[in-house]
Amino acid sequence: MKKVKFEAKLAVLRIPVRNMSYNIFMPITPNPKTQQYLGRKLRELREQKEKTQQEVADSIGIDVSYYAGIERAEKNPSVAILEALCKLYKISSSQILPF
Repeated sequence: MKKVKFEAKLAVLRIPVRNMSYNIFMPITPNPKTQQYLGRKLRELREQKEKTQQEVADSIGIDVSYYAGIERAEKNPSVAILEALCKLYKISSSQILPF
């Protein structure tokens, strides 16, 4: 077997931080109808699976009061929480989101 010499070169991209800006907080208010639809769908799924709010909250790692707020359309869940809920119920996001 013939040995081949391989040399790898690493390129480093340097971007000055002072020239970059990010908007971390954007003043976007959630659509109340979307929140109500989401909360209603989550409650229906939970009741179909015969789970309590506490069981659902514990299984996705959030506080039960926060989960209850999502169902009541008082809280706006993050994408990570929506993903965890979809995995828990084994559904796609299109089944709980109206868009």
